[in-house]
Amino acid sequence: MKKFSFFLAVVLLLLVSQTGFSSPVTVSDTGIAVTEETVEVQIELVDIHGDPVSGSVMVSDFYAIDQETGDYFYADRNGLFRIPPGTYRFDAGRTGPWEGVVPEVVTISEGETRVVVELTHWYE
Repeated sequence: MKKFSFFLAVVLLLLVSQTGFSSPVTVSDTGIAVTEETVEVQIELVDIHGDPVSGSVMVSDFYAIDQETGDYFYADRNGLFRIPPGTYRFDAGRTGPWEGVVPEVVTISEGETRVVVELTHWYE
């Protein structure tokens, strides 16, 4: 009974604390919660002609390095990040033995809600 009372008190406290205040969290078109301090970034692979890559590729573990702080951010398995505005170097951690991506440096500005970063996929 004490656990239920505690849980009820927490839920009520959360409801009361949100009343009359605007939340800094919004939900993007893709259903990902984005705070005012973060931007949703989607990684897309393109070939050397700028066309979307299709078929099987051995590229995974997308990450971004904040060029000012050196902090690392890792994308989810769909290539989505939620990162604060800044300048980042986007790259892939694991690639196949004869393929990879060309890293891209992108500046993300305040006020942007969603950015698509195209990384060029190469293979031999």
